[in-house]
Amino acid sequence: MKKFGVVLFSMMFLMMGTTSCFAEKISVYDNTTKNVENFEFDDDLDIDFKLEPKEGILSKLSNVQDNSNTDIGLCSIIGEDNRFPVTPEYGNEYYPIARLTIKFPDGSVGYGTGYMISKYTMATAGHCIYDDENKCFATSIIADFGTVGDSVSLSVPSDRIKTYVYYSGYPNESYSKESDYAFINYKLAIGQLTGTIGVDSDTVCVGDTVWVTGYPSDLGNCKYMYKCSGNVESVTDSLIKYDADTYRGQSGSPVYYKSGGKLYSYATHIYGGNYGRRLSSGLMTWLSDNGFLKWGRMILWKRH
Repeated sequence: MKKFGVVLFSMMFLMMGTTSCFAEKISVYDNTTKNVENFEFDDDLDIDFKLEPKEGILSKLSNVQDNSNTDIGLCSIIGEDNRFPVTPEYGNEYYPIARLTIKFPDGSVGYGTGYMISKYTMATAGHCIYDDENKCFATSIIADFGTVGDSVSLSVPSDRIKTYVYYSGYPNESYSKESDYAFINYKLAIGQLTGTIGVDSDTVCVGDTVWVTGYPSDLGNCKYMYKCSGNVESVTDSLIKYDADTYRGQSGSPVYYKSGGKLYSYATHIYGGNYGRRLSSGLMTWLSDNGFLKWGRMILWKRH
């Protein structure tokens, strides 16, 4: 496995162990005031969390694009490359998935992926907003929805971001897969335009089929969306490992299944190998309790 992309990490390959509780330390960064608020809780709620997806409501949107030529993340093509292209059009299941153009203080620019999970909130990988090697946050993140080649149906500039929600062990703690999550909270109801992908924290099982969809750099330089299915190989409270093919630029992609014509994400793709950081019940319930999951039907039930 090689290291790629603008954001490089000093990390060791962690083996999936037995199920364990990950103590959450969350920070909320206000993009306007530049203030940071810190929170802590144990991600061990004995419940399952489900957020039903919503459809978008508008179709005629702006066409703005930001050009760059690098990308973020690690890649893992397992055997034969089984990825294939899909088209994110308004109203279809892929439209809530955005290509991210990410700029850092040193002037470096990279690509990642993110997806809307509620009216105002996007899920992505933690390393798409934070550079662990240089200990700095992104200065700009542009989210482009409906990207097909040089055509972009909706481009959301960085000044529309209200807050970042991320693991507050940064910058003092070293990178870990368990902490590699982030949520971007917007000032405008972007999810009402794009629609959303549902969230399901239910216990995903080894052998289950999952899909990963995002913008890889090796197939069209992050200008085209590709998807691939794979089987879940191992599961912990915080992570799942699967054998779907991915490439750099797909960090932040949803790891999902389809039910009733709608997509539900178990996790966010974070690492070649391939790993997803689960959208665990404790984390999602905290986001809900603190107002980050508006405009979604939430279902909580006890685990069997």
